[in-house]
Amino acid sequence: MDCIGLTSESPYVIMLKAAFLIPISHYLFGFLFLLSVFLYNFVEMYFIKELITGFRGQPVSLSFNSCSNLYQEVVSKCKTLHGRFSSTPWLCSPHLQTIFLQFFERVPACNYQRQIFKTSDGGIIALDWLRNVDDKKPSIKGFDGVQSDDKTPIVVVIPGLTSDSDSAYVKHLAFKMVKSGWNVVVSNHRGLGGVAITSDRLYNAGCTEDIRKVIDHLHTRYPQAPLYAVGTSIGSNVLVKYLGEEGVNTALVGAVSICSPWDLLIGDRFIKRRLVQRSYDRILGIGLKDYAELHRSVLPSLTDWDSISKISCIRDYDKHVVCVLGNFETVDTYYRTVSCSSYIGKVGVPLLCISALDDPVCTRETIPWDECRANKNVVLATTQHGGHLGYLEGMTAKSLWWVRAVDEFLCALNSSSLNHREKASGEVGDEQPVEEDKAGDSISVDNDKVQQEPDAMELAIHCERIPLGFASVGVNCEVLNGLREDGDVSKNEGVVPINGVESECPKKVLILMSATGVVTRQPLKPRQPSTNNSEINTRFSSTPWLCSPHLQTIFLQLFEIVPACNYQR
Repeated sequence: MDCIGLTSESPYVIMLKAAFLIPISHYLFGFLFLLSVFLYNFVEMYFIKELITGFRGQPVSLSFNSCSNLYQEVVSKCKTLHGRFSSTPWLCSPHLQTIFLQFFERVPACNYQRQIFKTSDGGIIALDWLRNVDDKKPSIKGFDGVQSDDKTPIVVVIPGLTSDSDSAYVKHLAFKMVKSGWNVVVSNHRGLGGVAITSDRLYNAGCTEDIRKVIDHLHTRYPQAPLYAVGTSIGSNVLVKYLGEEGVNTALVGAVSICSPWDLLIGDRFIKRRLVQRSYDRILGIGLKDYAELHRSVLPSLTDWDSISKISCIRDYDKHVVCVLGNFETVDTYYRTVSCSSYIGKVGVPLLCISALDDPVCTRETIPWDECRANKNVVLATTQHGGHLGYLEGMTAKSLWWVRAVDEFLCALNSSSLNHREKASGEVGDEQPVEEDKAGDSISVDNDKVQQEPDAMELAIHCERIPLGFASVGVNCEVLNGLREDGDVSKNEGVVPINGVESECPKKVLILMSATGVVTRQPLKPRQPSTNNSEINTRFSSTPWLCSPHLQTIFLQLFEIVPACNYQR
């Protein structure tokens, strides 16, 4: 009878009693284990992977055109770029690499001497020259100690977002280059480095005028000193955009891009995906808000300070500050306009680009692989790990791998016979057609040799403007003849205007859109944002049994019952 009584108890009661028999220390151990697994994945650690491989690190991947003289004469001699990057064992995470560099890294002592450079619009830029690396090894004595006929090469450093010459990674780079016998000048952004804003203008990701004036000034003052530049993070975007704008006409002999955002529009989407990325976005956004509020008294163009005071991300700052001061219609327009990925093909001087594939701020999705391989002046070096501007190596994390790579590359480039006036392979506006490079890694198209076949000619007619009504519809269209300037269509064509949108297209227009629904659009030009923008939110309720984007797409293509349409061609 006792056995029957025991077996009649609820299984849940039995499990609960058994659970109380387990020591609480075991529960604590299990909780800590699960927490460790969560944190290991949350901060994207790779310690176990490195432990298995004996902390040998991962090899550096180089992408370049096989006909590149830059690789043959310079990069091929750089052991760092042909080696491996091995992270500090206790910093095997892109987030730990990034955070430790910003807040805990022990930086070398750099005594700068400041030169105030005034721009034509009344702005002030602080140029910080490195005076010495330590008491025992004096280097240059500031810009006053550099003679006009000095032939010592000069490195211009362009810091990242909200960074200046006092940032840890900037000091690491300056210290290393000075030890190699170079002169270093840090071109601080407007309003940073302890200087005031003296004009109604702030820096942004595409403002190349300031660095252009600084480089021209240095070239004029020190005509015999070779000029090089290193851009980091957003400063890298500014540098590459400047190089693309100048082509072979720049005074720079060569340059290096470190952890560039490349495509700001994609980067904006990326930095909002996960909680950890949104944390970076918030930190940078608050820093930019403080930067704007610090110079509020000299920015009369900014009137919506209530919205500015509520900025909590980079996009908010770009919307309420950059777009207003820069006369951009929308934030996305600003991102598309200033992203340096569209300028990389026009770079006309040797350029080394270094990016970490696990960069938590600038995603690998933005890297323009094909454009870098198509330009013989560009070599792209990517690593599996490194974080954003981190690359801390060694047990004590005292050195940055990318700083060693930059030093080695610039020294090799400075001692090479590479002609920095070589024409960029993808430069727009070249008089000579670009032949197909059969020996290279890329394929270029000769625009003069592109001839349409008779059938294709019927489907490709160039026009300067496309009617907005048609351009906004992702469907197949035929040749529409008789289209008048006002957007109406001749009655005998059996076609009616779309959405009542007025047309800006010439009389004969053909719009070709693929069955995949490719949308043709006009490029947006920067202009003053409209003050009458409004937003209307409506709801779309999906078919209950098709509550999936994949089911919606597949059902439409394969199973949808379509209405009968008698077209007239």
